[in-house]
Amino acid sequence: MKATHCTTAALLLAVALPGTAASGAAPPPETSARLRAAFAALGDKGTVASYTLTTRATVAKPDGGDRQETVEIDEFTRLADGSSRVTVRRATTNGKDETAKHQKQIDEARAEKEKRKADKKKDSESHSISLRLPIGDDSSAYEFASPVAEGDLLVSSFAPAAAHAKDDGVTRGRVAWHGDTLDPAWLEAQPVELPTGVSAMTMRFEFARAGALVYPRLTVTDGQGGLLWIKRRFHIEVEITDLAPESAAEAAR
Repeated sequence: MKATHCTTAALLLAVALPGTAASGAAPPPETSARLRAAFAALGDKGTVASYTLTTRATVAKPDGGDRQETVEIDEFTRLADGSSRVTVRRATTNGKDETAKHQKQIDEARAEKEKRKADKKKDSESHSISLRLPIGDDSSAYEFASPVAEGDLLVSSFAPAAAHAKDDGVTRGRVAWHGDTLDPAWLEAQPVELPTGVSAMTMRFEFARAGALVYPRLTVTDGQGGLLWIKRRFHIEVEITDLAPESAAEAAR
């Protein structure tokens, strides 16, 4: 298992984004709605004008040997026609510059995506993992524990309801929000059924606010996987900085 560069189009995760929050669910409907909006904000249909995406990935044997470290800094810009451009500012693997190589991979992946869209074929990403989180209408598939206070946050654990325990992509974990503003603070999730080749995986999303926008400022993935005797541990951090919440056209509306 090798570290792979991470683009805006695939943060190693495809989250199903359902409709409005189910009433009576925990976290509160306002928090659930902001979580949903946060995951959608950086997508193809979002309004974010630009941001910098920094990915730091480490893959190594369980004993720490054969360590591979990848760092990539991408600049995302939304164009006037609503499409987006990703420019690789810097990419290294174990200190070796691979900027041009990673830019080529991003450009080729985007061209392939556009071709599949034109052919009306289902788009896919071989390195993505599709998870269902307790957000929006999907909240009804989960059971929540009563929130408990942790400092100035309220924290609730969640797990699939019995009727949904075998559903594809369901997760278990914890979600935290600010009791005063109801903004989400963080969400931790583990797949109930691990993907093929993965023996352990945990994801943590940390959220921040920029103006009216709540967005996932940091995503951390830890896990272990491999095939047969080839085992690797992986740690991946995806950080969003320099975010401009809206394009000039959107802000003027």
